[in-house]
Amino acid sequence: VSDAEETRFTAVALQRKPVVSKFWQQHKYQTMYAHLMAPRLAPRSDGAPLRMLEIGLGCDMGYGPGASAHFWRRYLPPTAVLFMAEIDARCVRKHAEELRTLHVQPLIGDQSDPAVRKQWMRESGGHFDFIVDDGSHVSKHIKDTFDDLWAHLQPGGFYFLEDLHLGTTHKWGGDHTPIRDILAAWSSQLVIPRMFLGGWWMQGADNNHSTWPLRRVYERYPKPRDLAFVFCQEKACALGKQHDPGLGY
Repeated sequence: VSDAEETRFTAVALQRKPVVSKFWQQHKYQTMYAHLMAPRLAPRSDGAPLRMLEIGLGCDMGYGPGASAHFWRRYLPPTAVLFMAEIDARCVRKHAEELRTLHVQPLIGDQSDPAVRKQWMRESGGHFDFIVDDGSHVSKHIKDTFDDLWAHLQPGGFYFLEDLHLGTTHKWGGDHTPIRDILAAWSSQLVIPRMFLGGWWMQGADNNHSTWPLRRVYERYPKPRDLAFVFCQEKACALGKQHDPGLGY
């Protein structure tokens, strides 16, 4: 994907005011979205429509809700099935007609509630090609949501995490490990898989494997078996799922 795709992202975002903050001013998330999404927008061989879920309708944004939904509807193929999850039920009801016009299917509830996350998957049917977490930005909520929703991401799909810098603050991070640190641990496990922690290539290294810092990282933050890659840019990361889950280790 060339830089032209990033330019197209920005151009599409600028077509409507207010401009969604993902791609303008303080954020430049078109970097990860353009490079990862664009190749998957072509029609699938089985004819199935692309499916996407974004957590966060934007009801707490100063410019009002729905800017992201408007963008995705213009950028994604017209046949794409788009779900938007939002904690503010009154806001969703207020903008119900606008969402219907955009062919956006709303999901209501607090992402920190495991029962709500399960209900979202029952209502939507899961099987998403893209999942975007632009919700509470609280580290624990992000991790718990990922743990529940990763299984509902299609093989070869992408899971996007926005505004991860907020998790390093007390307000959003609290006493929980920042997602940044967990993703760093998963990246390490991709570079040096667990199966390579022993063997002839480690001859001459400390034979007490239990003392290796990397070993402790693997045990504390084990990566998903079918995680293919972690792609990070300023303030955000994307996780790719293996096309063939059987290849993971």
